[in-house]
Amino acid sequence: MSEGSGEIRTHDEWGGVDASFVDRILQALDGGEPKAVRALTRDLHAADLADVLEAMGQDDRVRLITALGRSFDPEALAELDEAVRDELLEALPNDVIASAVKKLDTDDALYLIEDLESEDQREILSKVPKEDRAALSRALD
Repeated sequence: MSEGSGEIRTHDEWGGVDASFVDRILQALDGGEPKAVRALTRDLHAADLADVLEAMGQDDRVRLITALGRSFDPEALAELDEAVRDELLEALPNDVIASAVKKLDTDDALYLIEDLESEDQREILSKVPKEDRAALSRALD
């Protein structure tokens, strides 16, 4: 998206996420407008959505993922900076992480859960299909 013809500018001149774009998402979150949040983020690539998440505070990251619901692209979690990802995974409910793991390939799913507490890993794995659970369990051992 560019700034011309009423379109929303998502990136600054250096290719980073534009701060005003992040502010618009935050305003939609604050206004309780999940449809507006989804509309603003609909066309973002997973790496760009990860950049948006990284530009937000922890509570806002959780609010964004919650607002996006099923339209949240779990690939964005794999694109996050490791420290941000780990902090975010600690804050997200295991049900949300399990939902993301179901949609990711095994390598990305493993990357998400490998540093979680073993109890959390077990709970998350209990919610994924049997074949995926077996592959992930073997990789975690």
